[in-house]
Amino acid sequence: MASSAAELLGSIEIFRNLSDGDLEDIGALFKEHHVREGQILVRQGDPGEGLVVIAEGKVRLSLDSDGRENVLAYFEAGQAFGETGLLTGEANATTATAEADCRLLVLLKEDFDDYLLDHAEVRQEIARARGGGQDQGGAPLAGEPEPGGAKQGKVLVVYGPRGGSGKSTIAVNLATALALAHPNEVALVDLSLTFGNCAVMLNLLPKTPLARASLETLATLPKERLSDYLPTHASTLRLMVGASAAEEEGYVTPDHVRDALRLLRRLHDYVVVDTGSNFSEQTIAALETADKVLLVCTPDLITLREVRECQRILSDVIRVASEKVYYVMNNVFPFKALAVDQFVQTLEKDIDAEIPFGNDAPAKAASLRGDPLIQAQANSNVSKAIDRIAKTLETELYPTATSLVRKGLFGR
Repeated sequence: MASSAAELLGSIEIFRNLSDGDLEDIGALFKEHHVREGQILVRQGDPGEGLVVIAEGKVRLSLDSDGRENVLAYFEAGQAFGETGLLTGEANATTATAEADCRLLVLLKEDFDDYLLDHAEVRQEIARARGGGQDQGGAPLAGEPEPGGAKQGKVLVVYGPRGGSGKSTIAVNLATALALAHPNEVALVDLSLTFGNCAVMLNLLPKTPLARASLETLATLPKERLSDYLPTHASTLRLMVGASAAEEEGYVTPDHVRDALRLLRRLHDYVVVDTGSNFSEQTIAALETADKVLLVCTPDLITLREVRECQRILSDVIRVASEKVYYVMNNVFPFKALAVDQFVQTLEKDIDAEIPFGNDAPAKAASLRGDPLIQAQANSNVSKAIDRIAKTLETELYPTATSLVRKGLFGR
């Protein structure tokens, strides 16, 4: 089956210039499927799952319009479809139906992505074959994955306009909560570049910060070197720090941030980003990539004014859609200078979640033991509030869980 797939691959444009050895390696990734006449293989609008090569049989490609089927073409043995879904994860443009009993060879996107991560030269050759597309280190070669595409990790950026708002504590505990629920599927990126605290809060010592990684390194990083950049916490959470010293801040460029997030979202279901409290170029790059922005508020007048300004910048300057912004009220003091209703009225947005005052428990849990509060005191009110936030975001980001568990025809 592998040699058959390899022979057929050579006739497909994006693989045409690969060596026989590369074609054999990729051919070995294909899985054989037998389908009956009339069975729908892929449906228009569903996430692209991969490349389908017809070994035997015939497939009808059609466009669904107003409930009517418009036949576009018939594919027979030796032909293939799904190249775009394989490379970019974009939604299927057409519906494919078995016109007869078929034997199909299927290359799943997730398997191909894993292969590309370790074969930079193949990525570059495919990019050239596609007309000069940019090599993005194994990420979709057409650029950033779109929401609703094939399985791509979701980026959650935690931002707050004021220091002392508990932003880093929320980021660390949220990431830990997700990691406990999804072992080995969560990464945390500390982009608070001048005085990042995530490593201290998790009692981790990263070998290499993002500041010391070249863009080429991020584009070709093999799996065996991930531990240099991503030490693992006991919760299975992986941490990447932007800088290990204040003077390294200038070495982290927006492109560093984008490439790091592309890499991490390919390897994890969730990537949580802790940012600085200003709109630096690095923070803006993260916000532009975000699937969700957690805007951290504290109940006081100064924060209200600053959050109102953040709304304007996110909407008008960075162009973050309003539905992507998730408002978190963090009660860092035992009193409220302003009521939540005043925030809602001024911002014209509901507060999505509220974290109660936790005294010094969150800080002690992290600084004294390296265990986030959600682990050290899972039953505390703060931990329960963060756990609720995690579960809500899971539901919003993966409403049908199809991105976490494949349920398509060719899924496992």
